[in-house]
Amino acid sequence: MKMAKDLRAGVVGLGAIGGGVAASLVNSGRIPVVYDIIPDAYAKHAGVPTQLDSAAEVAKASDVVMLATFNAEQAIESLTGEGGLLSGAHERLVIVLLSTVTVDEVKQIASICGENNVGFLDCGVSPGSLAAKNGLVALVGGEEETLEYARPVLEDWSGDIVYCGPTGTGMAVKAARNVNTFGMWRVTAESARLARAAGVSAARYLKALQVLDKRDDLHYNFLQKLAATDDGKLPARMQEIYPKFMIKDLGVSIDLSKSLGVDMPVRDAVYDLINDTCDLM
Repeated sequence: MKMAKDLRAGVVGLGAIGGGVAASLVNSGRIPVVYDIIPDAYAKHAGVPTQLDSAAEVAKASDVVMLATFNAEQAIESLTGEGGLLSGAHERLVIVLLSTVTVDEVKQIASICGENNVGFLDCGVSPGSLAAKNGLVALVGGEEETLEYARPVLEDWSGDIVYCGPTGTGMAVKAARNVNTFGMWRVTAESARLARAAGVSAARYLKALQVLDKRDDLHYNFLQKLAATDDGKLPARMQEIYPKFMIKDLGVSIDLSKSLGVDMPVRDAVYDLINDTCDLM
């Protein structure tokens, strides 16, 4: 087995995520070999070396390859197509899938790798804006032994690594987290609309949110309380108290939005599902 410092890294797919990962590897001193179907894609990313002629060449020259295509179809083609990764595979090669695809597609790709005696990890990543700054969080699914082998390479491009469980769970956590993220975007848009209608500028509302979040991250605290119980449910006392506060406080926003003529469908759905939210799991 190779020592951690000797592991060779490769990246296939040099878009925003893959290119950023390659740049972060360069920043860490583990210079990767790279490939993209677009000629000179490497040139868009500072310090990334000239790309090789094929994905197979990347596989031959790497121990851990990050696969960062746009979708599952491209990932499978990068593995099995002419000049694909599998045609250059060798013992102890590990493929780390960074593409956001369905869990079924993850398992399909994992099966293809397994049939070819290639290690596999699914790895949801976020936030994309930090890809080139060693700031991605790696949400990893797969065998723990495989992760521990590949970990030194992942540490060289990520800010944090979270092991989520068996194959598919890394992508499942990414998918679940996206629901939270995009749901919050919608809720935030509605709440900002309400604040503006009440005469509060967007800048002042943003400032209020920033100050409040520094004091009390309500979303994180709610999840902490769920995670602290054996059955994933809020403690009985909180199931009794939380709905009362939610009904009262959301009621204030309902009264305000009605008086201002502001439509807030997601807020209304949240209100209708209060009891279910407090008995969520």
